[in-house]
Amino acid sequence: MHSSRTWKYSLLGGAVALALLAGGGVDAVQAKPEHQTVTTLAVQADGRDFTVSGANFRTNEPVFFWLNAPNGQVVPTWLRNDVISAESVMRAQADRDRKSLRDLAAEYDRADERGTVRARLSTEGLAPGFYGLVARGQTSTTTVVVGFEVRSTATPGPTPAPNQPALLTQPDGRNFTVATSAMRANEPVFYWLNAPNGQVVRLWNRGGALTAEAVVQEQATRERKAVRELAAEWDSADERGSDRLRLVVDGLGNGNYTLVARGHASGSTAITAFVVR
Repeated sequence: MHSSRTWKYSLLGGAVALALLAGGGVDAVQAKPEHQTVTTLAVQADGRDFTVSGANFRTNEPVFFWLNAPNGQVVPTWLRNDVISAESVMRAQADRDRKSLRDLAAEYDRADERGTVRARLSTEGLAPGFYGLVARGQTSTTTVVVGFEVRSTATPGPTPAPNQPALLTQPDGRNFTVATSAMRANEPVFYWLNAPNGQVVRLWNRGGALTAEAVVQEQATRERKAVRELAAEWDSADERGSDRLRLVVDGLGNGNYTLVARGHASGSTAITAFVVR
C-alpha cells in the first residue's frame, strides 16, 4: 500500500530547480558548463507516483535508474511491469512471493528504437524529502538527473529527533556560506556533493573552503605537493556541534547539486540542494 503523498517540481531553463531543505533561499551562480547534455529526463504526476520519460538514449540500449536520497545515500531501484521501485520494496515482495529478486524484477529498462524510455516511478518506501532520479545508458554512458520532492500529507510519521542536523547554504558572492548544526561537539564532519550527472564529488576543506577534489588535486600538482598538504578531508564541529564553511563552485558544471554533511562519530546526515548555472 502506498501512503498518500503529494509531489512538486519546477523547471528552470530546462533543468529542475530545487528549494532548500532547511530554510533560506537558493541563489544561482554563474559557472561554465562542462558539456552540453541533449539527453532529457522528466517526471510527471501519476496519482501518488510519477511517470518517468527519457529521450535521446541510444537505440535499444539498457538504461539503469537509481535515486540520490535526502540522506545523501544512493537507493538502488528495480523495474517490474514498467514500474521503478526501491530495491527494499522489491526485496520484500520477493520474500513474500518466495522468489529471487531477479525472478521478480529487472535491473534496467531498455530504450526503444527511438532511444526513449517510459515507466512509472513508485514512491512506496520513500521517506519525505528531495530526491534526484538518475538515468544512465549502459552503452552510451549518457547520464541525466532530475529532481523531485516527496512530501507526506497523510498520517503523521515519527516525530523528528529534537537535535536533527540542519544544513543551510546562503549566497556568498560566486560561492556559498555553508552552516551545519546539531552535530556532536568537536566531531569530524565530512562533506560531499551529489552532482547533476549522478556522480559523487568529494570535497576537501582548503582553509575553510569546501572545494572539489579535482580542483585541489590540480593545485597540488602545480605546487608539487600532496593533496593532504593543502587541504583536510573534514572539518570539526565546535563545542556546540556547529560548523561553518564556504562552498566554492570552481570546477562545478551547471546543474542541480545536493550538498551532504555527515558527522563521523554520530553518523548524523543532513542535506540541502542548490543550483549552479
